[in-house]
Amino acid sequence: MTIFYGILSGVIVFVLGRFIEKIFIEPIKEHRMVIAEIYDGLIYHANKISNPLEVTESINEDTLKDYNQASKELRRMSTKLRAATYNLKGMYKLYSILFNAPKLEQISEVCGNLIGLSNRMTYKTRVSGRDIEDNYKKKELIMKKLKLDKFDKKL
Repeated sequence: MTIFYGILSGVIVFVLGRFIEKIFIEPIKEHRMVIAEIYDGLIYHANKISNPLEVTESINEDTLKDYNQASKELRRMSTKLRAATYNLKGMYKLYSILFNAPKLEQISEVCGNLIGLSNRMTYKTRVSGRDIEDNYKKKELIMKKLKLDKFDKKL
């Protein structure tokens, strides 16, 4: 009988471990990966973010494609962050406290700024002379809200 209880307790521990892994650990890991992807994307596309492209009739098609691809990637990062945050559902506050993760309001602000950067990669007529400065501010705000600026300073 003790062998049966030993096997049963082993099975229960295994099932419980898998449950914890699927419900808690994998969503947290996914969320952190998306934040890392955003960090990577902001660095990789920094040249385009800081130099929005004016769309004219004489524009190089490859350059326009490159800027449009960067714009789509920034937009996709925003939606992935929202989805990863949603996957954490009711435990996000606990995750935020335990791992010093951004608050939900900050996540929403980051997503909006990623969409804003995406929309400002190209322009037909300049809205203001401060496009570069505005994009830089959005990028810095994203870095600050995701607490990546502290990591960046350590490098």
